[in-house]
Amino acid sequence: MKQKMLNICLDVSRKRPQAPEVHEGHAVHWVLQLRLVAKEGTELRELGKLPPVPLVQATDGAQAQALSADRARTWHELLRWVEHLYLFADPVIQEKQYENRFKWESAQRPTHQELYDWKQDEPVLQRLRPAYQALGDELAAVIGRPQAQDFAKLHPNLYDDVGLSDDARRVIRELSAVFGSDFVLK
Repeated sequence: MKQKMLNICLDVSRKRPQAPEVHEGHAVHWVLQLRLVAKEGTELRELGKLPPVPLVQATDGAQAQALSADRARTWHELLRWVEHLYLFADPVIQEKQYENRFKWESAQRPTHQELYDWKQDEPVLQRLRPAYQALGDELAAVIGRPQAQDFAKLHPNLYDDVGLSDDARRVIRELSAVFGSDFVLK
């Protein structure tokens, strides 16, 4: 069964705040509006929006940039869209997840090793990546590649533990699976 690949791209528009705006103590120079659009011939159809990204002036006077938590939030949202539009729509992943549900409903509870995990199915991910890799490249060009520390700020540890929280590590693992193991900067 051949899956029809979607032709989706990122539509980026910038607008200046009409009144002076401050975001996390920084002056906002631009606000990026990011939309996922499907190309159908010459028509563009909006599929969804990513969170607006305020670009603030860097402390060293460099070009305006996104703050860590905003970058992490946007990457996390793109990850969810890619999972929904490409991964969970793939017939192989759908079949394996159906088998997981069947195993859970059986009399014996399966172990974690007996269940299918799409994040570890590198052959399927390698087959699907070319369809959505351009989305990741486009977003990286606009707001920068995701960094592990970005997710530490978005998903902080609830306690005074050192290192990344479980939620931050989970999102990093998923991003690394979806876009490739070297995609998230350490």
